[in-house]
Amino acid sequence: MAEKMIKHLLFTYGREVLNPHYVEGGDQPEYVVSEGLGHLGDVIDITRSYDLERGERLDAFYTDEERKQIEAGSYQGLDSPSVYQARLQKAQQAIQPADGEGAQAGVSEMSTEDVAEHISENKLNVQETIALAGDDPDDIEKVLDAESIATEGEPRAGVTKALEARLAAATTGS
Repeated sequence: MAEKMIKHLLFTYGREVLNPHYVEGGDQPEYVVSEGLGHLGDVIDITRSYDLERGERLDAFYTDEERKQIEAGSYQGLDSPSVYQARLQKAQQAIQPADGEGAQAGVSEMSTEDVAEHISENKLNVQETIALAGDDPDDIEKVLDAESIATEGEPRAGVTKALEARLAAATTGS
């Protein structure tokens, strides 16, 4: 129905899921409503009109324009530090290893294509993309290359300027 970016720390909504107890011809419905949780900065698909109306009434969603600004890294609202921090944490968690996979898997253990896919799929903004690189020159170069792949050869100026400056500082020891 509507894809919305969550503005509150937590927003609950209903989502239809397959009923695990459904049997064709039985008395159980094929789908049941399950609780969904959207956190600050999450983009979720609101499929029920009740949840959409309730979210709009509670001012729980960023406008489409605010969402574009957040994803581009240019949002300057009073809550910008909070939403950027929430999205950054989510991006960092996405590249952490599953239990038992090792200590600190991150950009250095990923291929450039995997980093590019991570940037694209998670719609990382400028600050989040820069944060992926860390201070290791190899990781910085990998994120620079991944940014170019993720943006189809048109990397964002904010990312390239910041990472090239970080790379220069890392290689000169400044």
